[in-house]
Amino acid sequence: MAQLPKRWLTREEQVLWRSFLGAFFRLNEHLNNDLEMNGGFDLLTYEILVNLSESPQRSMRMSELAKRVSAQKSRLTYRITQLELDGWVQRRSADEDGRGLDCVLLDKGFKVLEKFAPRHVDAVLKNFIEPIGKTDIAHLTRIFNSIAVNPQDN
Repeated sequence: MAQLPKRWLTREEQVLWRSFLGAFFRLNEHLNNDLEMNGGFDLLTYEILVNLSESPQRSMRMSELAKRVSAQKSRLTYRITQLELDGWVQRRSADEDGRGLDCVLLDKGFKVLEKFAPRHVDAVLKNFIEPIGKTDIAHLTRIFNSIAVNPQDN
């Protein structure tokens, strides 16, 4: 039998939690739909391209990429296979030990990112940054970073 939580959310905590979820889902849906309608790919693909573009030699170990884009291995593998067929990325044996796989962003994929990044950044500014306001950015960054770093992961 499932154990009940030691305490429930207070009314104020519940309102905060549901506000966060509403904002997260709305923002995710809006950014995803914008990329799909205008670029023909989704937010996960965009995040894959961004992470690879910011890595040395535009290459990253598949396991690290999965962590950075918060995708399960099977979902990431499926998406990378699609991107390989499109000529955007390529998987190669990892140089360090030859056991793992690296994913490399190819020029064609980088050009796609260059084309759609300005539009995506505009959407992030309009729908996330501007509603927050400059005075709250540093405060929210500290809060989100404290949540993103899970002590149980260490």
